[in-house]
Amino acid sequence: MATTVPSSPVFISSDTLCNILTHRTLIDHFQSTLPNATTILETPIRQHYPLSPSSSLLLMPSWSSSPSLPYAGVKLVTHFPQNSARNLPGVQGTYVLFSSATGQTLAAMDSTHLTLYRTACVSVFVDNEAALVEAGELLGAFQRGVITRDHIQGTLVDLVSGLKVGRKTSHEITVFKSVGSAVVDMLAAQFVYETYTTT
Repeated sequence: MATTVPSSPVFISSDTLCNILTHRTLIDHFQSTLPNATTILETPIRQHYPLSPSSSLLLMPSWSSSPSLPYAGVKLVTHFPQNSARNLPGVQGTYVLFSSATGQTLAAMDSTHLTLYRTACVSVFVDNEAALVEAGELLGAFQRGVITRDHIQGTLVDLVSGLKVGRKTSHEITVFKSVGSAVVDMLAAQFVYETYTTT
């Protein structure tokens, strides 16, 4: 998509984000951009900082200096499980998108709805290799010998790019495990931002 960079950062509210996104359009965006994006995006393992014995701050950064995807972004998430007693969400967050060409802050948007959409739209396999070392369900199964790494069919990129084959019939069952992917966060934020600034 071509986009016009606004003179000041834009704030994209939850309502606006939900008006922009549909599962179909986001799936189409992932299918067309994900194989190439994984080769140009730098995506370190997410950072986790305890704020108290029961609360934490998580940072999920990703960036590209390629002219085809000139963005840097970070999802900022807080986890406060005790918030249920305060009638507040336990997980809250914001996604901040920057230009990787100029460093300019482009947009901030609600990452809760962004995450809900992107998780639903990528759900086939593991979302990325980090799941093999971060996902408790997989690690526990490996340790107990219930499954081995050979049982993991591949990653989302393998599936989208055609390197691996998913379900062949509706009777086959595929389990998808997501630990959160900064790559798909970035691509979802790119789609929302570029749609917002070109309409």
